[in-house]
Amino acid sequence: MGRWVVAAGCLLALAACGTRTDGHGGTSGLQGAPPEAPDSGPGTGGGGATDGGTLACSASANLIANTGGGSMCGIKPVLGQPRTVTTPLLPNDSHPGTEQCVGTNPTDGSGDLLVTTFSAEPFDHVLMTSYDASGAQLGKQGMGPLGGFGTFPVRSGWLLENATGGSIVGGGGAVVRPFPADLDGGTQSFGGGNPVHFARAPGGGAVGVFSVPSSDPACHTGVFGGGLVLQGYDAISGQPTGPARSIGCADVTTGGNVAVAENLAGDVLAFAYGSGWHLAPDGTLTPLPAPFQPFDVLPLIDGRFVLRQQTGGTPQPVARQWAATIDNDGTVSPPPCWLATRLDVDRFQIVLGGQAYLAFKEVPDGVRGVDCSTYAEVILPDGTTCGFVPVTGTALCSPETVQVGLDGTLTSIDLNFCTTSWWPEAFR
Repeated sequence: MGRWVVAAGCLLALAACGTRTDGHGGTSGLQGAPPEAPDSGPGTGGGGATDGGTLACSASANLIANTGGGSMCGIKPVLGQPRTVTTPLLPNDSHPGTEQCVGTNPTDGSGDLLVTTFSAEPFDHVLMTSYDASGAQLGKQGMGPLGGFGTFPVRSGWLLENATGGSIVGGGGAVVRPFPADLDGGTQSFGGGNPVHFARAPGGGAVGVFSVPSSDPACHTGVFGGGLVLQGYDAISGQPTGPARSIGCADVTTGGNVAVAENLAGDVLAFAYGSGWHLAPDGTLTPLPAPFQPFDVLPLIDGRFVLRQQTGGTPQPVARQWAATIDNDGTVSPPPCWLATRLDVDRFQIVLGGQAYLAFKEVPDGVRGVDCSTYAEVILPDGTTCGFVPVTGTALCSPETVQVGLDGTLTSIDLNFCTTSWWPEAFR
């Protein structure tokens, strides 16, 4: 989501798969040197045996599909005809014309669907409607004017980010609510206040950074005050996993951004206002050895993470760039070649059981979507492209209209008619 303002700073140049810097020098440690040879295996963090691509980050080196005999590109799904269901909009006689279809969400681990609609009722109201994999309606839940901002699938159901707030945060801030409401014993809401950032975990569930009351005097400056904590949410029950871990103060006056991500192994990296932290699967929390201020962070298949930087903003145009790869210990190296050569990639996720990425094209600000024939690209860990997946069921593709769920189901939605199309387990 990465919706907090980023402080102005140096943006890393995307040099050709350059020399990594092992001195833990932060993002400024990247060097634009000639590319080095890939290491011998995943997770080693070198030039990119699994995620670094070919030896040179040229515009053509990684963009030619490997279609020869025995190609791994045989994993690319052939979609065929989808199943479809249409979600009725909530009638609103007192505010006609406010009813609208907002988008589709990732399917849960059972392949169930979730659709978001909106109406002024008479107050702004978000409604989440769920269906099973056959298209039969399962239930509905109202979320208030800013509910369903983020949707994170678990084994059976979803965690929904509700920026409207709840009892835990005194009617403000943000919480994460399970849906259906009776998920794991009827827990209604849990989470924290602003500043907040939740991210989807590849194996299900979510991880979040949010503010809490703090007795530390240093944490009572700035706009929000309070301390920052890091919290994971279970992929099966949706409940918080372990204690909330303190990672400093919620002081936006220091500049920077809040960003968090989890990899396939369960490692979590969190960044907040110039500080970075690694939370290991065994619960060990370790500060990273250098300051980082990424706009966003996403996990790679080999266990590392890639950092995205942002510069500009009013009145200058915003520029975003995949700037660096970072290991769990804070070691920084250049971004993977397959990502460095795709300047128009806005987001990507790990699919096909960790065998590939599905990279989604950026939608310019103020535009509802882009050409669906070149929106979603299947890319192998070494950077080989398996081509684009021609998405149907929507005229324009965007994060609101195209999702891949926890069970690998691809969904698209026609916002004009609120008709959802889905291809069960296409990317499982």
